[in-house]
Order: sequence, then C-alpha cells, then structure tokens
Amino acid sequence: MPVISVANQKGGVGKTTVCLLLAEGLARLGKRVLLVDLDPQFNLSYFYLGDRVIEHEEKNVGHVLLGKLPVEEVLVELSSNLWLLPSYLNLSVRELELVSSYNRERKLRRALEPLLDQFEYVIIDNPPSLSIFLVNSLVASNYLLVPLEPSYFAVVGMELMLGLLKFIRAEINPSLELLGVVINKYSKRSSIPEAMLVEFRKKYDNTKILGILPNSVIFEKSHAARKSIFDLIDKRNKHVKKAIEKFIEEVIKYAK
Repeated sequence: MPVISVANQKGGVGKTTVCLLLAEGLARLGKRVLLVDLDPQFNLSYFYLGDRVIEHEEKNVGHVLLGKLPVEEVLVELSSNLWLLPSYLNLSVRELELVSSYNRERKLRRALEPLLDQFEYVIIDNPPSLSIFLVNSLVASNYLLVPLEPSYFAVVGMELMLGLLKFIRAEINPSLELLGVVINKYSKRSSIPEAMLVEFRKKYDNTKILGILPNSVIFEKSHAARKSIFDLIDKRNKHVKKAIEKFIEEVIKYAK
C-alpha cells in the first residue's frame, strides 16, 4: 500500500495544497485515504476542522507518536473515504519530548501499522524543515513526493530532499523511493517557469514530473473558504481540473 510523504525542506512550495488535491481526488475515485498532518502549523487540519481543531489540543498526532493515545482514538472521519490524523500548535512541544525517546525515528511507522489494512493510500503532510517529524514521515513511507515552485530556488529544495532521501534509505528505510515531483504555481505568462523546467529536466532527467499545476486564484479561494477545490471548479477553470486529474492519474500509475 502506498504511504506517500509530501515533503520539501523549503517553505511555501504548496505541500499542503498537494496533500489536499491528492487526498480529495483519490477519495472521490472511491479510494480509502488517510491523511496525516505532521506540521505544527496544522494548516491541513484547520482546512478540515476549522475552529474545532482546538478540540485536538490534547488529542493529536503528537500524542500518538509519544504513545499517550492509541491512533484509533485520534482519527477523525471526514467522509466515507477520507480520514485525518490531526495536528495542533503544541506539536512543536511534543517534538522536544520525541527527540529524547527510544526509537524516535520509527514512532509513526509503528503507530500506523494497525491501520494499514484499512486504507489504500496514506498521505503525510510535513513541516518545511528537517525535523524528527520529517524523519518519522520518511521512515514510515515507501514514497517521497516533492512539491516545487517554478523558480531558480527549486533546485535548492530538490537537492536538500535528495540528500535526505539518500541518508534515510542507507540508514533506516531502504524501501523508500522518490515517486517524483509536482510543479506548483506554474504560469505561462513568465519565461522563468519554462526556463526552470528546462533546467530541471537537464539536471534531474531520471526524475518523474508527475504534474504541473497552474497558478490560479482558485487554490487560494479553496483554502479561504475551506472547501474542496473540486466543488469550486467551473467552466472557467477547466485547465485546472485537467491538470489536477492528470497529476492524480500519474500518482496512481506509479505509486503501487
């Protein structure tokens, strides 16, 4: 079963957006999906729970990692095919406890083991930094998906993630694979995105580009309204829908 870490140590590249698109898209295709929010900024959790996220101050993924609560007690059912293991602001405090615990890098992997037969996909949102949460995510996963912005700094984020991938595979989780990258906020109005793609393909010719998502205000509208982008897309956004569907098809094709 695919367990996919959506990660980049560079911030602002659309990790949470990619998690939302992927989870919502797969769930609408009838797949049973578990979302895991490992980011102390809890944007993913807030998208689904709104102000109710405060109810998870003492019942979130941090408590599961530390063995204080069973994972089944923390799971939130969002729809018939979609579940969430939520985060909260105090997750950063839990990190201080986690770094001093035994087998700290395998906590998430062990916590998810009882659930793996219940889901067809697990998608993990991660903080934009090298942390014990990101390490846990990669150890628990069999795929890494890297979101990138079409800028010259994209290579920096990619290099950081490839270095971490190499380390995790060598030292802890040899089954971890690079699923590919997804390009966010792509615009044909500027020459920079196209130049970035050309350079990226030259430098990383063996890396799959699973999707190129256009720069569109509909993504911001989705976040602001806390509504699925699939419910907001209309005739004016057909190109966005097509790009998202193509991205999801590629993930299904390569994440086995």
